[in-house]
Amino acid sequence: MNPTTKKAIIGGGAALAAGAIGYGLYARSEKQTESPAYRPVRTEGDFELRRYAPYLVAETVVTGTRKQAEKEGFKILSDYYFAKSRDGEKLDMTVPVTASIEGDAEHDFDNEGGRWAVRFVVPRGKTKASLPAPPLSIALREMPERLVATALVSGAPSDAKWQETIQRLDAWVAERRWNGIGNHELASYNSPMIVPPIRRDEVFRTIEEPLG
Repeated sequence: MNPTTKKAIIGGGAALAAGAIGYGLYARSEKQTESPAYRPVRTEGDFELRRYAPYLVAETVVTGTRKQAEKEGFKILSDYYFAKSRDGEKLDMTVPVTASIEGDAEHDFDNEGGRWAVRFVVPRGKTKASLPAPPLSIALREMPERLVATALVSGAPSDAKWQETIQRLDAWVAERRWNGIGNHELASYNSPMIVPPIRRDEVFRTIEEPLG
């Protein structure tokens, strides 16, 4: 066996091993990590219309580009969940972590002055009264029962991919003559270590009722 062939085989084996490890982490996290309860209403390929039951979120509003805001918002919320910014026990991690830009500039992901609402789902059984008091930078909010149109992101969730998925979701919603309300939410279910082919990222859009 020549050195080039041997190197290719070793490299391919390493890639397969990394993929297997990544899939194992993904499968385990998907099974163990809590997410809000919902009922599928319509599923068409990468698109789904869901009816979500009410749930509680911890929300922080931060300023920056999408990447800056998601990083800062995640740190603020994770410090609260993992008892780094407060006393008491840790809270269980949940998915998805969502981010939505406020105001009329929701497609301007590179705007350093953009204001983003970043949210963690509160574990079931917890209430505003039973949760540890959050710092002033975090608000506890009730998300009402709602219809949500969703679309899967294909590949790594870059700004371009998020924008492309927003456009596809809006087209799907428009074709069915539904009305989207509020801004889009960028929903991430996995840590950065999960490779794109097996990670899960979605765009959410609340849909006005009754359906058209």
